[in-house]
Amino acid sequence: MTASKEMEVIKYTIWNFLPINLFEQFHRIANFYFLCIAIIQLIIDSPVSATTSILPLVFVILITAVKQGYEDWLRHKFDAKVNSAPAVKIDSNGKRQFVECSSLTVGDIIRVENEEDLPCDMILLVSSRKDGKAYVTTANLDGETSLTTLQSPEPIQLLKGPDVESQLAKAKMKIVFEEPTADLCSFSGYLELLNRHSLIKIGQDSSENHDEAFFQKFLMSVLQEELQVSLTRDNLLLRGERLKNTEYIYGCAVYTGQETKLSLNFKLRRNKFSSIEKSINRYIYFFLVIMAIAVVASLVLKLVLDRNNTSYHSPLQEPKRRVTVGSVLQDACSFIILFNYLIPISLHVTLELQKFFATFFFSWDTEMYCEKTQQKAIFNISDLNEELGQVQYLFADQTGTLTENCMEFQQCSINGKVYMEREGELIMLQPDGIEENAIGPINMSVEIEEFFIALALCHTVQVEKTKTDGYTSTSDRVSYNNGIELEIVKDEEKEDVATRDPMNIIYQASSPDEKALLEAIRRHGVAYLGEQDDILYVKVKDRVRMFLRLEVLEFSSERSRMSIAVEEVINNNGQLEPDSSSVLLYCKGAETVLEKLSVNGPKKETINHMTDFAQKGLRTLMVGQRCLTKREFNKLSALIRRDRIKRSILSPIEISATESRRNIPPQPNPSTSGRNICSSQNGFNHLISDHHGRKASVDSTTSSSTNSSISISGYEGTEMVNLRSDCAFGYTRMYKPRLNPEISRKTNPNDAILQLEGGLTVVGAIAVRDQLQEYVPETLESLQAAGIKIWILTGDRVETAVNVFLSCRRLKPIDQIFYLTGHSPLNPCIQGLDIIRKSIHSNMDKQYGLVVDGMTLQQIFSETDDPNHENVLNQFLTISTSLTSVICCRISPQQKQDVVRWIKNLNTKPITAAIGDGANDILMMQEAHIGIGIMGKEGQQAAQSSDFALARFHFLRKALLVHGHWHYVRLAILIQYFFYKNVVFIVPQILFGADSLFSTQSLYDSLYLTTYNVFMTSLPITLFGLFEKNIDSTVLMNNPKLYLLNRSNSLMSWKNFFSWTLHGLWHALSIYYILNGFWEANDSILSDGEPTDLACFGTAVFHVVVTVANLKLWLESKLWTWIFILSIFISIFGNMLLTYIYSIMSVEFKMFGVYSNLLGSLTFWLLSTVTVAICLLPDLTFTLVRTIIENFQRTQPARRKRESTH
Repeated sequence: MTASKEMEVIKYTIWNFLPINLFEQFHRIANFYFLCIAIIQLIIDSPVSATTSILPLVFVILITAVKQGYEDWLRHKFDAKVNSAPAVKIDSNGKRQFVECSSLTVGDIIRVENEEDLPCDMILLVSSRKDGKAYVTTANLDGETSLTTLQSPEPIQLLKGPDVESQLAKAKMKIVFEEPTADLCSFSGYLELLNRHSLIKIGQDSSENHDEAFFQKFLMSVLQEELQVSLTRDNLLLRGERLKNTEYIYGCAVYTGQETKLSLNFKLRRNKFSSIEKSINRYIYFFLVIMAIAVVASLVLKLVLDRNNTSYHSPLQEPKRRVTVGSVLQDACSFIILFNYLIPISLHVTLELQKFFATFFFSWDTEMYCEKTQQKAIFNISDLNEELGQVQYLFADQTGTLTENCMEFQQCSINGKVYMEREGELIMLQPDGIEENAIGPINMSVEIEEFFIALALCHTVQVEKTKTDGYTSTSDRVSYNNGIELEIVKDEEKEDVATRDPMNIIYQASSPDEKALLEAIRRHGVAYLGEQDDILYVKVKDRVRMFLRLEVLEFSSERSRMSIAVEEVINNNGQLEPDSSSVLLYCKGAETVLEKLSVNGPKKETINHMTDFAQKGLRTLMVGQRCLTKREFNKLSALIRRDRIKRSILSPIEISATESRRNIPPQPNPSTSGRNICSSQNGFNHLISDHHGRKASVDSTTSSSTNSSISISGYEGTEMVNLRSDCAFGYTRMYKPRLNPEISRKTNPNDAILQLEGGLTVVGAIAVRDQLQEYVPETLESLQAAGIKIWILTGDRVETAVNVFLSCRRLKPIDQIFYLTGHSPLNPCIQGLDIIRKSIHSNMDKQYGLVVDGMTLQQIFSETDDPNHENVLNQFLTISTSLTSVICCRISPQQKQDVVRWIKNLNTKPITAAIGDGANDILMMQEAHIGIGIMGKEGQQAAQSSDFALARFHFLRKALLVHGHWHYVRLAILIQYFFYKNVVFIVPQILFGADSLFSTQSLYDSLYLTTYNVFMTSLPITLFGLFEKNIDSTVLMNNPKLYLLNRSNSLMSWKNFFSWTLHGLWHALSIYYILNGFWEANDSILSDGEPTDLACFGTAVFHVVVTVANLKLWLESKLWTWIFILSIFISIFGNMLLTYIYSIMSVEFKMFGVYSNLLGSLTFWLLSTVTVAICLLPDLTFTLVRTIIENFQRTQPARRKRESTH
């Protein structure tokens, strides 16, 4: 099956819209049910016209189809715009071709210029920048507005100059990459150069100055030693990104059309269904059973009466009707048709419209609008509105969700001593930790300088220059969200980075703590100036130090650390040379990881300091370093590179510890290291040679062979190999066994990355403060008062998480906090749970909290053969769910998802909500019933992947307590009302059947059957579902316990359902028997004294049914807006107008003039008024009593408070 080369987010085409849409709609039980009814009516001699079922069904199907068709039409417009976007492709002769994006294929070489959107996913080959870098913004993918840096593979950076397009056309390379995935953060593959000697020659001829010659020499050394270069996410440009601050780039397409990560992410969202939909299905099944009983009972009684042929309605003996199978089926189907209106046909379409329009009120709420960021509440799905009113467990991230994610440098530990910042000066604290006894200001020592150098190098921050730098050049003006306007210099490569003024530099970082640290060390004399040609410039007071970046091991949630390997270089007469024969490795990360990797330095003192920092609510990171010889580093770097390439072939799974890699110039005698690299490469070549015989053949329509090498789209010798089992595009695939790199890493004690990062010397630690967002304590207090149990799921260390939560006032110092941490074996975990259980049972009146870490959770949730494991899991869930608050620390994104899943699947089936602001929170948000994203400073991935998104955490209070309450009440009453009004409508038909010897004659005219659900009773309930406010928002906010009124889907309980049903039965019985009793006593109610017939009786019943059903909703409403009251009168008098017009224009003799005569009778008006009053008198009494009780309960706490003050 061939995948489309076009970007498609559409659901339908013009050819399949009708069948697919109908197929989807008739999957709903109500629609399928009415389709069956319509078919039966067409087949048999129906007692009523088939239009009574067909027209409402067509109306409901049409409304839904128009809505879905319009949404898909908008997607078609988006697809057409995207697919017709222009792109520039380089052909096999090195010439440019202007094509549409939809015509691009895998293997095409594409040129993209500054400010252009990328047309497909492609490997960055050439950049206009000499360092091979390109800058993009990813706002279309994850909402992030800061620049992202991408890097071309090292050997390909030799291609440059005015004839770069012809060089690319002649280049022979093979690219192997993983199958398409929706993960925006991962990519693995490798690039193999088949004509590297020509590239080396190009590199030898292309150097322009000494600095560039140094860099070229470095690249050629890489090219000579490596046959294959691994590819990572740093080399991949994604469709949807926009090129920034880079004149042009060239890339090789790897994913096009529907296989791009952007396209795959449109299909990523997992469907969620609200718990209220299950109640609807139960009610429908209930009424189907009731209808079946009514049909069977009516059929049996009819057969009995036909057999006896006697009745007080039949004084004349008629010949007995012959009973046959056909007559029985005819009667059964007739009864089904007459009673089928117990099921509300327009329920689902009304629900869809109500949910869709209700989301706009959610976004329009000005109290959930953030003036600071100018962001409003948004919704990504409209099917879960009512779930906001049912939440029982809230799982919240901490950093950026409860806090501002705006870091401030507070303290640091350097060489076993604690320093802090006071009035811009660095002071050293004494062992007592009292600030007044501090020594300072402190001059920069060697230890402090090296610590600051580590912070200045180990990060992913980008440097932006302000206009006040005084550098004049062609530039772009960029305005950031924080109001700062920067001058982005386009020709910054001509600038001497070493001459930059540190105070005029602005750091742009995706991680707020990295930015805070760089700004802090800049205040104390160490400033990161930026980078150029892989040279990092750090200004230490008045001296600029330069470091050649050799290797970067990026931070990830799994690694919990970041490392960088550098070599210091000096400028010797205009030429850069190594300053020493050693390589420095700096590592920064969580102490739980670096503690195991460290062997030297003041480890114990630093960890004690970090514990003190965490107890103050500060976030901490440990810093370590290692000094290696170039020979050691070359060996480990070659192993890491080989491991990356091997894993890129064996598995498409994300490799957390790979991203950017650099080698260093070889030693004067490079034979040893060269042999190491060659041997590893030879081993790898042997590995892939086993698969050469299994390459799929190349489709002749998309490729041709030239010089015994595979050519894709006319390119000489460019072989595209994709790790998958199907041939979607027709280009060459390589089938490889899969291997999970994380598993192999855990089982491999000689892991190259661990060898490189092992043996660290502890340099120190840093502590930054993250302030709480405004109103967070008040919000958490209200949510707990509303009966919502709050779990904090964070990657912070235990002490930090506990102190932040204490500052939220959710745990008080007098409360007892249990710590279940550090339990790697299972037995200590069992003992800890037993102690906690006994302590809780000994004092049930006390408030308790539980703190558990990732290591312990791994033991609890892991699947083992230990017979005690299941008991431990059940005991943990029992204990944790009985506590007020639970804090899970140092846990991974996968563990967050596991925690939510276990709680969600409890026997009680609680409704869960998860809220977070980062990409590491997406898994738990998608697992929870409701995912709520915070539009924070870690990008917009969480907000875009959520069901709802808020700008600030405290907006959650109103979202749940007010909007959640309103949405649930509106929807629950809407659903109950739909079933109620159909009971009122159809029960008189059942009663009439009994009175008419079960003659299968309809009480109502076909027009009434057609319009009752669709027109006569639909407008008020729709407006009710949008505007009803049973309790004012201020009352709901000030009385969180009102949230408990609707706990466990109480309004949709069987008790409430039967209450509505009994009301419907009372109204139906009252209407039928009052009117029928009067009719039997005196059927001459018309003004002219003429007797009435069945048409007149049925019209009178219908008139009262419509009136009672609409007025019943009026009594249920607590907010009598003018538009709602107007809708009531429109429905009642609209019914009268339509029936009157139908009466005077009816082509059927039996209905002609019926309603017009009734309207002219005072007896009819009096009778209908009395009937309506009798029907609604119990409802009115019940409503008044309920209102009095509710008002009393609402004012009682305030009255007690006033009495207590006196």
